Amino acid sequence: MAQHQSAIPAPENLPYVIHQKTAGESYPPGTDLYRKKEHLKKKRLESEHIPLSMTMSCILALICTFIAFGAMVKTLQMLNYLRWIDRRREEKSWMNVEASVVFIPMLCVLFLAVRLQAVQYCRGDPELFGLPQRWVKTAMASCTGAALLGIPVHLSVEACQGADKTQRTKCSICCGMVLRTILQSLMLVVYVCILVVCLGVALMRQPGQFHLATEHSHISPAVICTVFLSIVYFLVYLGLVTWKKVNEIGLWGQRMRFNTPQEYLENVNSNVDAFAPMLCVCFLGTRIRALQLDPLHGDMEPWVQSLFYGCSACFVLHTIFSVTSTWMNLRQQDSGGQYSVGARTPASILLEVLKLLLVALITVGVCAVSVRFFTTDTHAIADSQPLALTLQCTVLLTVMYFVVYLMHTSVVTVQLASKSSHNLPMVEVYFRHAKDSLDFCPKFSILFLGTFMRALHLTDGEGAPQAWCQISQCIATATIVALAVVRGITLVMNKHTGACTCFIYILSIVAYACAVENAFAIWIMTPESASGPGSTVDRGPDNALALLMKAAVRKSVVSLF
Repeated sequence: MAQHQSAIPAPENLPYVIHQKTAGESYPPGTDLYRKKEHLKKKRLESEHIPLSMTMSCILALICTFIAFGAMVKTLQMLNYLRWIDRRREEKSWMNVEASVVFIPMLCVLFLAVRLQAVQYCRGDPELFGLPQRWVKTAMASCTGAALLGIPVHLSVEACQGADKTQRTKCSICCGMVLRTILQSLMLVVYVCILVVCLGVALMRQPGQFHLATEHSHISPAVICTVFLSIVYFLVYLGLVTWKKVNEIGLWGQRMRFNTPQEYLENVNSNVDAFAPMLCVCFLGTRIRALQLDPLHGDMEPWVQSLFYGCSACFVLHTIFSVTSTWMNLRQQDSGGQYSVGARTPASILLEVLKLLLVALITVGVCAVSVRFFTTDTHAIADSQPLALTLQCTVLLTVMYFVVYLMHTSVVTVQLASKSSHNLPMVEVYFRHAKDSLDFCPKFSILFLGTFMRALHLTDGEGAPQAWCQISQCIATATIVALAVVRGITLVMNKHTGACTCFIYILSIVAYACAVENAFAIWIMTPESASGPGSTVDRGPDNALALLMKAAVRKSVVSLF
């Protein structure tokens, strides 16, 4: 080595360049190495198609199927309402199937949390380092397949039941029993896979290349709260399914004897359905924004993390109080076996007030997180990372969802406290239908976050969904807001019911069309097209050299595995 060094003498007065760079972060914009990195980056993206990850594929399959099936149910309802067809029994069967897969949005947010944790550990590209773990990906795929396969199986069960018990043949009864057994087996697979996915998040470890940043290798509070809420959600859902099965078998008495308590338990489950998915959307949306502003760390202030834990605790307390108040209401049974809503004890009224207080605390926490992390002046670097329309629409849907739910809960609590349902009847009807219209919010918020995460993955954290995709998201958001405003008018005013109902169906069709457009945008999104509003992708001549360095890193790392 010394002979080779002496054979080629070093020139005198050799110029040198000092590159200022923080360990683990990218080169500052404007430097030569930054321009070279951008050049290699663009070359890589131009020459390589980046497929959807397993996690995003599962999320897209689940949420698109759920939205599509909901659109089919709405279409059938509209055709029956217009009396173009007469399929009331099929409408009821399809609504039962839709209610049986109401857990899909919660499943999607759990998968999103796993993806975000892997992105944090791998600094933006989990596939290079095999995260999430292979067995976690297998569990996600199995869970997705079981959930989707359960839809046609449940439809077959409904078809075997027939229009009337007298019309059922022995063959149809046997087929129904076999199909119900298959459906229960599929649900068992879903629960086992959920347990495996939650375990995978806890056991996920940072790759060895990033072990220097040990202070940032912990699980994000947003992910912790999402996993925790998912566990609580599915435990409550499992309790409802178990109660139904016990009722069908007749272990606690004559079959269907506990039908009214079952309706109360379904009400408890609806409260869980209302809070858990949108709370997780708020947590994950905040985490995505934090990683966009600070790709290396994605740190959040301690008080924001405390809000995450506080909202999760309020959700658990609200669930406990709902179960307790349900149990107390079931004891208010008259001699005829009926349950009187107006017969409320002071203890039950106190529980309703406490539930209202918890809803108010959750709403305040969600609004505080939204104001803190979804405004353009949040950080000093926010000017270089503008807030995309996708995140703005997600924030609007989240805040509106909890505000409307708080208003409805307030009116209901006033009615219960006054021991009369005749106080504020029209107001309660209006807010109840507005709340029902906001069932679109979890579905579309998850779809919006999916498009944004896909854009960030394709552009190393600098892109945003296509402009036309974000425009459709704004249209969908405006449509959902209009549905919440208009839907209750038909019952409150009791005028122009037919015209208002047709208008509601038209708004629903527009919303579903926007959902199809967003799903299509994810499939065709490329690094070049992921440059909509909120993107920081540089299209100038300095970026004409773009992204080969990352391609070389990708190939070298993949070769190690």
